[in-house]
Amino acid sequence: MAPLLLLNADDVRGLIDLPTLFGALEAALRDLSAGRASVPPRVVVRTPDGFLGSMPGYLPGTALEAKLVAVFPGNHERGLPSHQALIALFDEETGVPLCVMDGTIVTAVRTGATAAVAARALARDDARTLAILGAGVQGRSHLDAFASLFELDEIRVASRTGRHADELAELLDDVLRPLVVAVRAEARVAAAVQDDAGVGVAYRGVDRTVGEAAGAEPPERPVDLHRCLGNEVPAVPGLPKHVVGGGDLGADSLRQGPASRSLACR
Repeated sequence: MAPLLLLNADDVRGLIDLPTLFGALEAALRDLSAGRASVPPRVVVRTPDGFLGSMPGYLPGTALEAKLVAVFPGNHERGLPSHQALIALFDEETGVPLCVMDGTIVTAVRTGATAAVAARALARDDARTLAILGAGVQGRSHLDAFASLFELDEIRVASRTGRHADELAELLDDVLRPLVVAVRAEARVAAAVQDDAGVGVAYRGVDRTVGEAAGAEPPERPVDLHRCLGNEVPAVPGLPKHVVGGGDLGADSLRQGPASRSLACR
């Protein structure tokens, strides 16, 4: 029996290649939609401060795996990512464990990359303005992924804390930084999706506090809102319907979040 492979966060970060990941994710999403993958709804155990989710999955010829992800929102105050994860891979013929790896990096990168792949298929052809609602780890992940797949004229970053949007912009390279317009969420989040923002991305961190700050006027054109994390979709009603106008809301899987069926913006 081969020794169990252990990969830490630095190992995983060094192995990830976004262009390769885009193709793999697109194929995996097609397989999931076609019923070729076994991905049951996530099982969650809750604590007073967060929850631990178990996410097994099987795609023939690709992977038999299980991810454990802990989501503790209070980690931000400790200087830690709110999502902490491990991934275990198994031999699909024998069930022998093959690898245990850090899943925190994979979770962040995969989330943004999946949104970008979905938006490439679903967004308007003329969409050249990106609105990112949230400026944490996932904000950076989405920005990196979308900037790799789309030719963008402007990137709008909204955050509950204005300086977080500014800090995210400062992390970008000289090519992307001039495109970023930081928006103070507590003043008017709606500014991020108004005036023809073609694609918007949101996730669990965009809560009712952000939504209530969004203002009363709808955008001039519909915004396609992508990326609502599985069964965390119920958090997104914090965004009023007028913020995304007549656009479409996309989720990874309706099975993962039944409430997403009621979130269509049309």
